[in-house]
Amino acid sequence: MDIAKFFCLILISLFVYQIYADDYYYRVLELNQDATEADIKKAFRRLSIKFHPDKNPGDQNAAQKYLEVNKAYEILTDPEKKQLYDLYGEEGFFFILNF
Repeated sequence: MDIAKFFCLILISLFVYQIYADDYYYRVLELNQDATEADIKKAFRRLSIKFHPDKNPGDQNAAQKYLEVNKAYEILTDPEKKQLYDLYGEEGFFFILNF
């Protein structure tokens, strides 16, 4: 497969994925995709307190959820990252950043 066909395949895949782009990070923060910056910040504060490792010593599920909440907040509060995520979803977002 030549490079042009490869990039066409990637672009088509990203376009199809955009149609079905997931809302994982919004769900992590228990929000809809139309959430405002204030909504995102409020949800982050509430959930980071709820799942903080100091409040849940030894609870690996809470620790994992705490990391996910932080990652979601990092992406959804950065305008460039949020735009890429909203357009391409999680997989497309990381593909573009790592390309």
